[in-house]
Amino acid sequence: MQIQVIANPKNTDVVNDLYRRIGKETGRPAVSAGAYGARGLVTILWVRAEGGQREILVMDCDRDQIQAVLEWRSEMEESVEFDDLVIHLVRKA
Repeated sequence: MQIQVIANPKNTDVVNDLYRRIGKETGRPAVSAGAYGARGLVTILWVRAEGGQREILVMDCDRDQIQAVLEWRSEMEESVEFDDLVIHLVRKA
């Protein structure tokens, strides 16, 4: 599992490119982190990954949510189930 944190959400070119590409390739919209608490965000990421999505964009993440996703990645290190999963976390402005 690869986690990419986009710390500058004002870098709209990068974020917009990811948004369009991932949406087009997966047919799934970006995850709005504001709709979930930290553990809930991990749950929705797990559900999407279990469903076969291998690249996920998450918008407006706060510090706790980013930390929860990083902890989840650490917990999953021994598993090969999500080796090819890439998650882009865009920090809240």
